[in-house]
Amino acid sequence: MVLVYLAGCFLHWRTVAWINISFVLLPLVLMYLFSPESPTWLVSRGRNEDALKACKIVSMDKGKDIVHQRRVRLLEREHERNAIKPSTSQISKIFSVLREPTVYKPFCILTMCFFFQQMSGIYIFIFYTVEFFKKIDGGGVDSYLMSVVVALIRMFVGFITSQLLYKFGRRILCLSSLTSMAVIMFISGSVALFVNLHYLEREWLKVPIFGILLYICMSTMGLLSVPWTMTAEMYPMHVRGVMQGMSVCIAHVIMFGVIKSYYTLLAWLGGVAGLLLFYSAVCVVGLVFLYVFLPETHNKTLEEIADYFAHNSVYITRRKSLYDDRFPVKTVDDTENGHV
Repeated sequence: MVLVYLAGCFLHWRTVAWINISFVLLPLVLMYLFSPESPTWLVSRGRNEDALKACKIVSMDKGKDIVHQRRVRLLEREHERNAIKPSTSQISKIFSVLREPTVYKPFCILTMCFFFQQMSGIYIFIFYTVEFFKKIDGGGVDSYLMSVVVALIRMFVGFITSQLLYKFGRRILCLSSLTSMAVIMFISGSVALFVNLHYLEREWLKVPIFGILLYICMSTMGLLSVPWTMTAEMYPMHVRGVMQGMSVCIAHVIMFGVIKSYYTLLAWLGGVAGLLLFYSAVCVVGLVFLYVFLPETHNKTLEEIADYFAHNSVYITRRKSLYDDRFPVKTVDDTENGHV
């Protein structure tokens, strides 16, 4: 993204578009030439030897043939079990699993996470960076340079976020991110409104400019990144592929609608100041929703997460997990005393 924004500073947008197309075609060619077929697909076609070779290519356990052979045998058994089951359409399977509380509850929560992510204006600032800075300051700043700054912020903060995801819970990252985003947008929108009403001088427009940069920083640490990560954590293993795809699909549909409605929303709200205050209000509503409903998945097993959704809907009134009672954590002393 940094390279794209940097190219946009010096090249015509059509030239940048053709460069981006080449970035898409190159991985396609490389995958066609070097990427093996999925071992699961190869086993389903009876090509077990090819599946074994594919496992050796994609696996981290290089040189351990026994490990690869075991994986292929497991795929064979799974394929045999699926062959015995009565055939049903993929749509019927989806509607069937959607009736399970361990599926529809995380699906609803993730859908709302993506809704607040998109409606809070994060991707509006990313896609309309140049135009947005022009509207705020009327050409007083180099909007193309600011787009490069936004890309650099996302890149560096993205590196930091990848470490934060290992050390902190998803809940605390989302809630702290939304809180700071709401405050930043409220201050930026209020200053822009007071400038429009001539209560403040135009020099104060540096506040919303700096606020948007800080907004991008804080959103990347939480609401921009965490929902995409949680799609791989909240669903049970047997439906993860289908449901993760559905959640990502819905997220991009919402993104499309929000981005296309930018000009309409800007006109309805009376300009940039109203839009910034609207984004602040969305962040507040999202903060309340996630505080009430979003569970913590960091350092939780799939069984613990499934057990939570099976017995809870509201996080702040959750009851103790039954999984903790059935499988208490073993200590070193328990192991030495022979407790299993």
